Amino acid sequence: MSRTLDIAPVAWSPLASGLLTGKYTRKSDATEERRLDKAQFKELDDRNLKIAKEVDAVADDLGVASASVALAWVRQKGVIPLVGATRANQIETNLSSLDLILEDTQIMRLDDVSGIDAGFPHDFVQTASGFVYGGMFDSIVRHRDEGIGVSPSHRLRPTGATTSASANGAG
Repeated sequence: MSRTLDIAPVAWSPLASGLLTGKYTRKSDATEERRLDKAQFKELDDRNLKIAKEVDAVADDLGVASASVALAWVRQKGVIPLVGATRANQIETNLSSLDLILEDTQIMRLDDVSGIDAGFPHDFVQTASGFVYGGMFDSIVRHRDEGIGVSPSHRLRPTGATTSASANGAG
């Protein structure tokens, strides 16, 4: 819905209260304070631990922190992560995610382990799209992907890019 309405989604607690930092899945200092030990904002069930362990595995493959992988994953999905920290090293780790670009295969691994069953009406739409669109659904041009019907001010531009109007002082 946010993409359809050209609204940037913001992720609250993109590290799942520390679950995606490796804090709950890796050996750590027993004296380290962990948020989910006090209050269960995020359930520590098998599914969530499996997701966290896959984030750890991708981080190990890349030689980076699990938190960096989790934040890069969220950003590469087009979501703005709302991050917080209680220590300076957490801020540094969070910022290091800005330099990390995950490969498509890594994103697929994370998407596969975290996927949810959308249920009705999504599964119905998926099943019925062949009938409704006469088998042509995949051939239909997605107008937002092509920038058709989107005002120039709403098109995504690389950082530092200018339009001809703004370059001439008109924008």
